[in-house]
Amino acid sequence: MRILIGGMNHESNTLNPIITREDDFIVFRGNEIFEKGMHPEFPLTGIINTLRGSGADLVPLVLCRAVPNGVVCADFYSKIKAEFLRRANDALAAGRVDGICLALHGSMKAQAFGHVNVDFRGKSNEYQSKVSAHCIYPIFPHSRGILIRGSNISANMLSSITFEASKNG
Repeated sequence: MRILIGGMNHESNTLNPIITREDDFIVFRGNEIFEKGMHPEFPLTGIINTLRGSGADLVPLVLCRAVPNGVVCADFYSKIKAEFLRRANDALAAGRVDGICLALHGSMKAQAFGHVNVDFRGKSNEYQSKVSAHCIYPIFPHSRGILIRGSNISANMLSSITFEASKNG
């Protein structure tokens, strides 16, 4: 089973006037996720270990992380999302993809986009028609690990969810 993996982790404080910029993020691309990004506190580490344990062939896309701060700069979010989607397109062109698994932080917001989960989920939905019917969960070809904080839940965010492995912190 071939699964695309990646993640975006940042806890945005919408009351903080300091914008989180590209320099505030650490970004792991492709195999760097396996080589440098396997920290025990990263949600994607648990996802990777679990999927590897099931024998899945993992295709690492992009993982970016930053410490809590204000909302994410629209330019950086647009740039990292475009890179993620380019890498996903390359993986689809290279062969069959059976699933997509993302580790996204539930309170990450970007200027001009709002909740990253809602915006990014819309983009990854475009891939569902290209992903094999034989997925991790046959009904849910796209899954996410997400940390939800009650103050950051919106109706749009909840409507974007088809399957979540979540921890209410």
